[in-house]
Amino acid sequence: MGWLTSKYTIRNSKRKSEGIETMIETVRVQGGTSHPTYAGVLEEAHKKGLKGISVEILQYPGEVNHFMCICEATVTMKDDSVFTEIGDASPKM
Repeated sequence: MGWLTSKYTIRNSKRKSEGIETMIETVRVQGGTSHPTYAGVLEEAHKKGLKGISVEILQYPGEVNHFMCICEATVTMKDDSVFTEIGDASPKM
């Protein structure tokens, strides 16, 4: 079963922004394993002092590489610590 077609439960986090309470999907549970959502990771990063995010595409998807996209993301925190990671994505995975 693929990620989008399988059943999962959602845990939510409430956030108040400018007096408006919103629900943020923070974790999805699939097959007994918890997976953080992008929104959940981003919210946690803001809580910990996120200063900025930059992304560089290292490989654009196309037929020659089976539509595999590879990106490098760099996160800078308010204390000037820097974290860099490389990730990939493909519709065939």
